[in-house]
Amino acid sequence: KMVKEAAAQQMAHTYSTTDFHAKQEEALAHEKAWYHQEIDRILQEKLTEIEPKTLKGAVTDQLKQQLADLEHQQAEFEATVERAKSTGNRQFWQSLIPVLAGTSVCLLLVAVIFFVLEKLIYQGL
Repeated sequence: KMVKEAAAQQMAHTYSTTDFHAKQEEALAHEKAWYHQEIDRILQEKLTEIEPKTLKGAVTDQLKQQLADLEHQQAEFEATVERAKSTGNRQFWQSLIPVLAGTSVCLLLVAVIFFVLEKLIYQGL
């Protein structure tokens, strides 16, 4: 009789543990389903809050701002290129001025020498 009672207690404990695990799994599954439903509901709310016109307007404004920034950068770049060209031309002429001055002085001296030689040779002293 004791063995039967011990076996009955063991079986009851096993059944109650199995039932407990089954109930826990069922509660977990129910909780997961509820969380998924809540997530879907929140996502649907957020999707309805996002209006296509508002989204399109925001994207269009961002694109316009980026286009304006790009045009500003393009203008700055072109101004920098123009400054570089003018600086290059100015430096070229500044470096050429001494050479031109030296050449003109040499030509003037040659003219004076030819003038003096002409006076000496053709007209005599």
